[in-house]
Amino acid sequence: MCVQGKDFKCCSCPEAGVVPKSFWKYLSSRTNNPVFVVGEAIVPYVVEESSIELLAAKIERDLNSSEAFDFDLIPHSGDCIQLGIPFEEKRYSLVFKYSNESNWSLFHVESDDKPLKQ
Repeated sequence: MCVQGKDFKCCSCPEAGVVPKSFWKYLSSRTNNPVFVVGEAIVPYVVEESSIELLAAKIERDLNSSEAFDFDLIPHSGDCIQLGIPFEEKRYSLVFKYSNESNWSLFHVESDDKPLKQ
């Protein structure tokens, strides 16, 4: 079971029928159907002085650890992970790309620039 703590987690076991506030998609570069796994993204607790850049850097470090996934994953160069996370009143999309040379690295960040509904 995945619980929120100090580290980022990609959980492949969201509650049935519940749309998570934070989600992740694994996009394979090797298949015709690129969405390989979809699950809940467990975002670490962050301090108020954090920024989306600091959170992205923390997630990148955690993705490159062996504990970021709740299943065995063997990524290939060109694979991506897309995250949808609420942060500071907005919803962000972060994309991390895997390469054999540098492991996971932040590839793209965007915000919908709309306040989240309360």
